[in-house]
Amino acid sequence: MGSFAAYVYNGYPLAYNSVVYRTEALKSVDFANNDKVYGKIADRPMIYDSISSGKGIILIGQFVQYRIHDGQDSQNNKTGPFCNQTLSLHKKYRDLIFSQGTFFDKLIFESNVYYYMKDEFKRLSEKDSIGFDEYVNGALKMGIVTDRVILLGKFLNIVKYNFIKRVFRVLTRLFFQYS
Repeated sequence: MGSFAAYVYNGYPLAYNSVVYRTEALKSVDFANNDKVYGKIADRPMIYDSISSGKGIILIGQFVQYRIHDGQDSQNNKTGPFCNQTLSLHKKYRDLIFSQGTFFDKLIFESNVYYYMKDEFKRLSEKDSIGFDEYVNGALKMGIVTDRVILLGKFLNIVKYNFIKRVFRVLTRLFFQYS
């Protein structure tokens, strides 16, 4: 599970609507709590909770088109996600990766978390009422990042690590994936 979470956290696609679930797996998910903790970004935690037995198949690619109907709120930041929800999602990834992942999985998390936090902060509705430093302090308090990880993230930002990674992903998708 940790390696799967790291794979997704590294930016590879996990199309929620292309996942097939076993009934007993879905019955084990606490939907009310997931909705309360993660809001409208509860889809991935739900996927991880439903495949926590360790059995799952990754189908690379998006097989069903989604987010195309009127009233879709995924692009409306007034309904979330909010700071506490995005930080909770990072915490979910960190917990999965650090409890079940390899050294390289942990490296994937630590080399991406600061960039993702910085990128998503720009879209949060609360960005005008709190600063990015306060957002990072929330991550520190929740145990998502350490001072070392923040320093690593700032360094990787300077050397444009995520730009290089994006180019690699585009080439990978272009030549090796169908999504």
